[in-house]
Amino acid sequence: MTVGHVGMKHPSLAGMVDAISVPMTREAMHSRFTPQAEAFLGTCLQYALKRSVNETQPIKTALLDPFKRVLIFDSSSWEVDPHLADVLPGSGGDASAANCKLQVGYEYKHGELGFFKIDPGTRPDNAYTAQLPSFLQADDLALFDQGYFKLETLSQIAHKGAFFLTRFLVKTTLRKPETSDSIDLENILYRLREDTYQIQVIMGGRKGLPEVNCRLICLRVNEKAANERRRKLLKEAHKKGRTPNNTHLALCDWTLLVTNVSETNLPVEMAWWLYSLRWQIELLFKQLKSVLAIHRSQTRKISAA
Repeated sequence: MTVGHVGMKHPSLAGMVDAISVPMTREAMHSRFTPQAEAFLGTCLQYALKRSVNETQPIKTALLDPFKRVLIFDSSSWEVDPHLADVLPGSGGDASAANCKLQVGYEYKHGELGFFKIDPGTRPDNAYTAQLPSFLQADDLALFDQGYFKLETLSQIAHKGAFFLTRFLVKTTLRKPETSDSIDLENILYRLREDTYQIQVIMGGRKGLPEVNCRLICLRVNEKAANERRRKLLKEAHKKGRTPNNTHLALCDWTLLVTNVSETNLPVEMAWWLYSLRWQIELLFKQLKSVLAIHRSQTRKISAA
């Protein structure tokens, strides 16, 4: 019933009551949404999504051959009715009082939906990143954005014999593997005339943080893209009452990726192409909103008897 009537422009209890043949009030319908019913509907939704996604044909390309699976992790959030703030709180203030976030894992090579999880919009992606290694096996590749960047997570992925490709978090300490000396990335890239650069680095390893041995790949972007990044960085910093440091502003000229995949299996010129597969999950989010209308809700408080 729930999935079958997602075509309703404004999903509501009244709409659900009208969609069935059994006489029922909105209050009676509401009382049937118990924790058990919620779990059942969640299982049904996951089953339906997996069946739909799994109908796609496996992706075959030489670039992906070194990896058993390619898992893309991402999230999408949207505002919901303020009456849902108790279960799906938002940030409040200028932001919404209630916000829903969907965490998704999508296996790209075989078109399989690994998992999805609903969280309050106030929970950042970084709070979920510790769970990512549990979905990986040896020779898997994980693709995720900077929001999931955490040295502990990257270390655990590597320890499992799996691989990662993600954006570099600028504030992370970089050291040379040979001498353990600090790397002044801003100065190196400032002097560089080429549009690509790579270097083996150690991330972390101090102040109780794990060491992560990996490759840092630097790809120069055009001036328009760099200026747009700086504009967004300044706007976000102003919103939070902060001032971005000069290093962060300077590094907007580059796309910085870190990976533990060898250069043999991932040449520099293919790094961005592989990372851009992450946008495939955005198509899944678009389908969930346009077909299942998961971002629309109509909620009304029901007075106690």
